[in-house]
Amino acid sequence: MPLQSFSCPNCGAPIDAPASGERVLRCAFCKRTFDVGILSATPPAMRLTQPMGVSPMLIIVGGVAAAVAVGAAALLLVGKPAPAPPSDPTPLAPQAVPDVPTITPEATATPMPVEAAAPAPDLETSPVTLTWKAHLTASSGSAPPAGSPCNLSVTVTSKPSGEPNQDQLTLQCQGQMLYDSKAPLNGMSNWSFGLDETPVAGQVGVYRYQMRAGDTGPRSAPRAQLSLNTDEHVVEAFRDEAPSFRVRASVDASTAERRGRAITADSVPPFAEVVVRKAKVASKSGAVPFGATSCDLKISPGYSKGHNCRVTLVCGGQTAYGAGTQGFDDCSMVDGHPVTFVDAYPTPSDGDPEINCNLEAGTATLGDTSKAGVTYSVTFALSAP
Repeated sequence: MPLQSFSCPNCGAPIDAPASGERVLRCAFCKRTFDVGILSATPPAMRLTQPMGVSPMLIIVGGVAAAVAVGAAALLLVGKPAPAPPSDPTPLAPQAVPDVPTITPEATATPMPVEAAAPAPDLETSPVTLTWKAHLTASSGSAPPAGSPCNLSVTVTSKPSGEPNQDQLTLQCQGQMLYDSKAPLNGMSNWSFGLDETPVAGQVGVYRYQMRAGDTGPRSAPRAQLSLNTDEHVVEAFRDEAPSFRVRASVDASTAERRGRAITADSVPPFAEVVVRKAKVASKSGAVPFGATSCDLKISPGYSKGHNCRVTLVCGGQTAYGAGTQGFDDCSMVDGHPVTFVDAYPTPSDGDPEINCNLEAGTATLGDTSKAGVTYSVTFALSAP
């Protein structure tokens, strides 16, 4: 259908269809002129050329708003009758544009506060030398004879991560150095090292240590090869190059007690004081393994991660709970102090009896069930702090 009229691309007012061959049109409303080129007599649409250099404007094309950039070459107007101009045409007031602040480096947003990093754990900062006693159970070659006393020694420092770093590991038997980790390595080494720091029951900042290590691989003198696990009481060392030897030693499971700051982050004390209570027997049933009517209960720091408490219950000189390296479990804490301790597993499950301590209520219960099904139970009334 022939186009009867169309809109001015500048102000939207209607413009009469040009005569055939007419190039320049003038808007009766805003008085702008446009060069539209040579037009056919019955065009389906008419092309208006926007003069170069004018500002961007909004054109209504077939009822859809379209933004046109500066210097657009052509605008396509779809044939649709244009709306009639207002009876009292008044130029539209310019729309207010809200002020947008200019962002400068000084005006950038204030960073959100960041929580301060947790303080570093209270670790030992100086090198620590740990020693295990041992004796040779088998020996050949240039090593001292079987039965000779030995010292297994390691010097460690704490890494920033809270893990122990091995500085030097040695094995000496009857004054003869059989292994030294600082001796030159002429060959290959498969190296491993692990150190366990165990809090001593009933004390704060007192530890024993267990170690595992290995340094093996084809090599020549002077460094020997070594394999050890103090938990299994075994140390072996050998050298195939002259002067060759091979030894096996029995070693203590743990070092002597060491008092000081922790070497590993996991064993930094989770609380500062040992809790001590008198536990008076209130009732008992079954095959109770002790005859005392009063016991001593101690709750001391365990590990900062994992089992944070270590509990011992001594009745008439006999450790009814927490013997050896047992007695570790989780305490619930209030204001940095333990208030309850629960070990719900009997001896067949974890090697020690069941116990439930509630310091706030002043009560405790000890019990066990053997593999044969024999049970006992004791309740206690705890003394005040």
